[in-house]
Amino acid sequence: MTTASSARAALPVGKIGQAEDVAQAVLPAATNAFMTGQVIEVNGGLTQPAGR
Repeated sequence: MTTASSARAALPVGKIGQAEDVAQAVLPAATNAFMTGQVIEVNGGLTQPAGR
């Protein structure tokens, strides 16, 4: 079982994301008609390569 503290420790940003964190990434993409077909990962750096 994963606890909140161990989940936070696994993320480079050191916190579990909230809806507001996702909204900050999605809002600019949703309001930009020139941006199409993008994948925006909002994951607190979980998929960041090691050592960066």
